[in-house]
Amino acid sequence: MMMCGEKEKCERKYSGEEDGNDAVGLDARSSYKQGRMRRTRAAGGAVAHPLPSSTQTAEVKRPLLVPCKQPGFSVFRVDHRALRIPGLVSAKQRLIIDTLGAQSAKVQGLGKPVTSVQVLDTTDQVLYILSETATNTPVGLIKLGNKHLFMMDPTFTLHEMDIMCVLDFFILPDRQRGGLGRLLFDFALEDNGLSAVEVAIDAPSAMFRAFLKKHFTLHLFQQQSNNFVLFDEYWQQ
Repeated sequence: MMMCGEKEKCERKYSGEEDGNDAVGLDARSSYKQGRMRRTRAAGGAVAHPLPSSTQTAEVKRPLLVPCKQPGFSVFRVDHRALRIPGLVSAKQRLIIDTLGAQSAKVQGLGKPVTSVQVLDTTDQVLYILSETATNTPVGLIKLGNKHLFMMDPTFTLHEMDIMCVLDFFILPDRQRGGLGRLLFDFALEDNGLSAVEVAIDAPSAMFRAFLKKHFTLHLFQQQSNNFVLFDEYWQQ
């Protein structure tokens, strides 16, 4: 799923217009930089490593269009801070979040959606929705958030850590194989100052793993009891 061409980076442009509140676009104007520590605890004791990013957002701006380099597409970014500001995220945008989250769960065969307004409002997770600019039609989503995990490295040493994770990733079936998955994936990682090897993936499907192998040559990992995937290249950094 989500096949694409070459890596595309998204550019942010801030609009001064006041009538863009229903556009599928939101930007918190932050890059999630610095502050959180990754804690790695092994047999030798606890060692602290600075994470490349954190989920601390300095400020929240009103919804606006965030155009990407691929013509005709924009990104909508939302987290609990935005949801709690009255009138910032419209009823239409909230419905889009719930509807797309339900579609993602259905396609992945999940018992219930892992992405919804309620989930975002009660966590530090951040959702990115890719949409067609002209019609505000959503075509896919990706959700990131920090998790406290116990992960086994290739030497079978267990590590306790706080790490950014990809918690949901979905492109509408009829919009796959057009580069949109790569476009959205790159946007979310760049917004957090991360590379693909630096994130853990929550129970990736076979198609998602194929996507990561094709575009990032990531395919070797240790099976974990929590079903998160952290590729072997992570431990070589």
